[in-house]
Amino acid sequence: MDQRIDAPKRNDAPRRNSDAGRENMQYWTPRGVIPVRIAEDKVRSVPGVMDRRRSGYPAEFRNEDRNQKPIYRLPESHKSGDPDAVMFEIPVGTRHDMDKRSANLEKVKAAADVHRNDRGRVAARPLNDPGPFRAVVPANRDTRKEYPMTGVIYHPEGSATAHARAPLEPLGRDGRQLTHRHQDQVARRVETWPPRDQDGDDLASREARHVHERRRRQR
Repeated sequence: MDQRIDAPKRNDAPRRNSDAGRENMQYWTPRGVIPVRIAEDKVRSVPGVMDRRRSGYPAEFRNEDRNQKPIYRLPESHKSGDPDAVMFEIPVGTRHDMDKRSANLEKVKAAADVHRNDRGRVAARPLNDPGPFRAVVPANRDTRKEYPMTGVIYHPEGSATAHARAPLEPLGRDGRQLTHRHQDQVARRVETWPPRDQDGDDLASREARHVHERRRRQR
């Protein structure tokens, strides 16, 4: 099974914000959405955001976009009032195992471009792909105090080093679909095919990509 959460179709810009609670909000990016609940659940599952593991994560976040401008204001952005707090990034939106070595971008691209007849072999040994989304969490190294999640950032398409800030928007249909499947995974419910709440056109396009091609008979 592919480790990456399939990103639903996206609008060209985030929808207007509302007064909904955080549990009814999602982070918008051009590469897909991340519901707040999924990001916060992932952060809570990490024993220590300051303890780097074999995967290279959690990693210290330098708080710079592709133009080397600050993404978040410190320390106001993480609402801790701790001037000595630094930020750490944690992969979200995938089943990334931080205790295993992360797959590099070249391997991820190679796995995405395999022939459709080889998809089963690739899916049988999924890569430990951290994906493009990161939760940002502030913490103080000296006191070992961790603060609530600041927000979510992402790698723009085609870049594995640049960062951009994901704005909040009301939870949409795509975000609810991801939340429902996340609840199934947390509750260890049986995952069936097709996945719960998956759109019909998304299923059709996925099946078209994975159709087994019959080899031509040589004369």
